[in-house]
Amino acid sequence: MIKDPYQLASVFLGLVLLSVWLDSKYAWARKISPVVMILFLFFCAVGAMINVKMAIVCSPVLFAYVMIMVVVHMISIYRIGRLLCLDIRILTIASAAAKSGPPTVVALANMHG
Repeated sequence: MIKDPYQLASVFLGLVLLSVWLDSKYAWARKISPVVMILFLFFCAVGAMINVKMAIVCSPVLFAYVMIMVVVHMISIYRIGRLLCLDIRILTIASAAAKSGPPTVVALANMHG
């Protein structure tokens, strides 16, 4: 778990440098826009601050409730989408918008085109 803002900034800078290196070395990384790559890396850096073990120990009922909600959401979205013959990429972006908000939707929408 990262407790210091300077550690977070250094992790983020390291991830940005890693994305630049991947972009120069591998063909699959060139297909992803640099802005989207930086957005994904920002989410990784913020996620590095989360202590999942402590969250599970402190509130296992809340963790189970959230997991059940996410699974039920995914099953219902994809089943209804399949019945209505909707594109799975659009369903995934809509599902991300419902669960995690606008920043992740921008990254997913840019990645999927």
